[in-house]
Parts: sequence; C-alpha cells; structure tokens
Amino acid sequence: MPHVGGSDLLIAIFATVHAENPHRMNRWGGAGGRGVGPLLPRRGVPDAAMGCAPAALPTICRIMVNSIIQRSAFPAGADTNKVTAAIRSNHRRGEFVAYNYKLLSVTIKGRVATVVINNPPINIITPPLYGELAALAGELKADRDLTVVVLKSANPDFFLAHFDVSTILTFPTDQPAERDGDLNPYHIMCERFRTMDKVTIAQIDGRVGGGGSELAASCDMRFGVRGKTIVNQMEVPLGILPGGTGTQRLPRLVGRGRAMEIVLGGDDLDAVTAERWGYLNRIFEANEIDAWVQTLAHRIASFPVEAVRLAKASVDGAEQPLEEGLRDEAYLFQRLLRTEGAQRNMKKFMAIGGQTREGELKVGELAKKLGEAD
Repeated sequence: MPHVGGSDLLIAIFATVHAENPHRMNRWGGAGGRGVGPLLPRRGVPDAAMGCAPAALPTICRIMVNSIIQRSAFPAGADTNKVTAAIRSNHRRGEFVAYNYKLLSVTIKGRVATVVINNPPINIITPPLYGELAALAGELKADRDLTVVVLKSANPDFFLAHFDVSTILTFPTDQPAERDGDLNPYHIMCERFRTMDKVTIAQIDGRVGGGGSELAASCDMRFGVRGKTIVNQMEVPLGILPGGTGTQRLPRLVGRGRAMEIVLGGDDLDAVTAERWGYLNRIFEANEIDAWVQTLAHRIASFPVEAVRLAKASVDGAEQPLEEGLRDEAYLFQRLLRTEGAQRNMKKFMAIGGQTREGELKVGELAKKLGEAD
C-alpha cells in the first residue's frame, strides 16, 4: 500500500483520534458536532478538506469516510458525534458479537477479541475494508477490557490478498512526489496493531500478500497452515514497492537478505520456509490451527493484564539501543512488582508447588494454573 498524500490523513484522524483523545471528539466543529477542521493539520491539507465535505476529498479518503458513515447507518453529512458514537459502540463482557462492521465480524469472549475478515471473493483490501480495519484498530486500542486480539479470515484460502490495485491506479500522479513528515494512514493502521497494549495475533490459514502481509507482519505473532499458508509481496513486479510498512518491517522480522528476496523476488514463500525464516511463529495442520491459536490467546488473557501489557512494551523496547532497553526493562519490572496481580500470583505459585522438584518439572502447567480462578 503506497503513500497517498497529505489530505488522506483525514481518514486516519476520523477513524482513530478517539482512541488517543476521546474528550476531543466533542470539539469536532463546536456544539453542533459538524466538521473536523479543528483536528486537521493545516500543512498539505486543501482548504476544501478542512470542512470535511466528502465530495472535496481525494477518492480513497472519500470512499473510506462514506464507508464509515454508511456502516453506522447514518446518511452523508450526519452529525459526526453520532457517527463516532456508533463506531465506539458500548458493549458488555461475555461471549457476543461486538462492534458494528460489514466486512469484519468481532466476537468477544472474556478478554479475547476474535476478528473474522470477510470481503469475498478473495479478501482484497478494498477502500471499504481498509476503512473498517483502520476504524477497528482505533476501537480495539481504546477498549480497556481486552488483552488479546486474533485476526483471521472467513475464507480458508485467503487471509488478505493485497491492497486493491484498481484503487491504487486512481491515486493522483500529476504532481511530483513529495516526502511527508507524517506517517500515511496505512502506516498508522499497521502501527496501531503493532503498538496497542493488546497482544495481536494473525491466524493465516491461506494466502497473504501485499498490504495484507504488511498488516500481518505488524502483529505480535503469526501462525500458519502447512501446505496452505503462502506469503507474497508482489509490489515490485507491479512497478511499485511495499509502501505500507513492508520494506521496514520485513527486515526486522526475517533479516535484510531474506527481506530482499521476499520484496525483490515477488515469489511465493511457502509455510515451511516462512516458519524457518521467522515470518511465522509456528505452522499447523488445517484442522489444528484454530484450537491452538484460541488456546494460546485465552492462556495469555488469563494472566495479570498489567504484566501482559508491560511485558509487550518491554519486548518492543528491543528496537532501541541495548542499554536503554535494559533500563526500561528494569523500570517496568519495578512497576509490576508493585501490582496486586504480581503479589497474588507469586504467592500462589509458591503455594501450588513452585520451587519444588515436582513443580519445576511441569512449570508450564503451574503457569496455566496461575491464570485459573481460585
């Protein structure tokens, strides 16, 4: 997914600003709640876009804004506070279908959200699906009742094929390319899945390519199916490049040389090789992956939420210089030591056989018990 331009930041702001500053939503145009001008950066944004008139926006931005409005059952020009309220739908815990989307089904059980992508026939990332994924990223980030998010597909042959090439062909090219100081909306979406304080898991049963692979690579973990999962970055054969995080995320994931092969070769990467290279955590038979991923997701979600969130933050700190990462690790450890969950579970660990020969020979089972209710 390539960079689009300055004014397309509108969709990222519209879909995700509530996750960062929910209190600012009421400032969208004053008491009437119309317009998004106060939230938009002036640099690089046409005056017409400042009033959030859909007809004045670039094609991809307009489609996604209208998608969010239509999805929320509000007509064009609807009060943005009402649209936002629909996007931020209130929900209770338990097992039920939550969030209001057409192409995504979100089921929540306990502290685990399972997102099923369904954009027939092959899960192309069309502008409406892109808009829903961007909105979902903001909504998931804001949901404090969640610990783990699993992304999967309703189509066993395709996780996410790639971004819609017919839409890319409509991107403006009449002006010289410019370097933007801001991340583009696709970067923002992928980074939100990567950095949110939830554990994000991509369950890739079938093919994943282009922008779909970039989103999957931004998740904390990826699991695949032997003989079915295929990874492909096909942008260079098209004359472009992976512009939705791919050239930056893949070298960090599989190393520079292997990233070069994936990006420049544009060829299929099978599940066994993807696992060996580190793109996939593990691979399973088709009839095993769903239960295994759900078991892992609920196991993680059973542990003290503060420990899960700060442990993820500490691991993410490995991209900084080692000494800085170690200092951050020590600080986060001290924070967790002072939490009720840590004190409770360390005492429980000792009580159920921790630090005994019998207990330490099955410490994985003891860890599972720490997540079980007393």
